[in-house]
Amino acid sequence: MSNPMTMIFHGGPLDGRAIDMTPPMPRVVHVDVQVGVPMEYTYERYTPDQPDQYTHFRMTGWQPASAAPACEGTEEAAGDREDTVSHLYKIFYGDLGMCGCGNPDEAYKLIRDLLALTPLYEGSRWQRAEELTGRGATNHIILSSLERAGLMEHGSSLNGAWLTDKGEWCLAAMRDVEFSELDGAGYPHDLEECTDNCWTVTLPSL
Repeated sequence: MSNPMTMIFHGGPLDGRAIDMTPPMPRVVHVDVQVGVPMEYTYERYTPDQPDQYTHFRMTGWQPASAAPACEGTEEAAGDREDTVSHLYKIFYGDLGMCGCGNPDEAYKLIRDLLALTPLYEGSRWQRAEELTGRGATNHIILSSLERAGLMEHGSSLNGAWLTDKGEWCLAAMRDVEFSELDGAGYPHDLEECTDNCWTVTLPSL
């Protein structure tokens, strides 16, 4: 079968969106499901235990796609990891101006958890953000700092903020990198400014 076919899933992770694909299967499909982080899974055709007149497909092996995926055990993998950590170091200590004394690890977790709540305009997410920050002036200062660092942006209210491309990259990276990995790291690009390309989550090609 040489013509592409479109499979539409209703009520599932794709929520009615279509995948254009051409057999043979399996192939890996990358999608942005609504879990706050890019995901990847294997999409394949299969035959059920009791065959019928329908064609069946399934999606298996769901896992978060790393902000800097790499092949373990290779020099390139180590380089990708180092690049991700150095960019996180810049965001945390440079853009956000965090101090390394006290409880920076707790601050790291708070930033990650706040980013994961976005978009804050959905449901009562903004209220959960206030619970994490302490409400009032504290909430305002923290959310403003995240926006000043380029991780979030908002319209008429900070309580309706959403992630920028840089914020999406940061969230994906923070979920993959433990705070302890920032120890001994430094700024990327020999202190040169980052470009928009730095904040593109890199996924393996299909």
